[in-house]
Amino acid sequence: MTRGSSAAGGESGASGGDSDSGGGGGGGCPPGRWAGRPEPLAALAEAARGSEVPLHVLDLTEVTDKAGFLSACARTLAFPSWFGRNWDALADSLGDLAPGTVVVVSGWHAYAEARPDEWETAREILTEAVPVTALLTLK
Repeated sequence: MTRGSSAAGGESGASGGDSDSGGGGGGGCPPGRWAGRPEPLAALAEAARGSEVPLHVLDLTEVTDKAGFLSACARTLAFPSWFGRNWDALADSLGDLAPGTVVVVSGWHAYAEARPDEWETAREILTEAVPVTALLTLK
């Protein structure tokens, strides 16, 4: 599938828009899968503190479009200055993160409602990123 095309037919292994299903509690969630962990963001951050697991909180509260989403990813995940700011570049850059990296996505509901096709593509890329475990917050 070409990045940016419609992600028709299924969830690509994702559990849907909420994080309250799938993943079996998240403890054994494989990289690239949405974990079903309903804990507050602060509890997730605290659990990762002092561990070897790289944790990034991708706050999409102010995001309204693809450009804003890609900029938030570049800033939060410290992508290199040459990051291409397109779907393929996002997939490549996520693949370069350290194995086991956890990306907690918060504030995503408004973006998902405003641009559902873009959000589905973004979510698919996060889901397929091999070294990354992505979690959605409920709020």
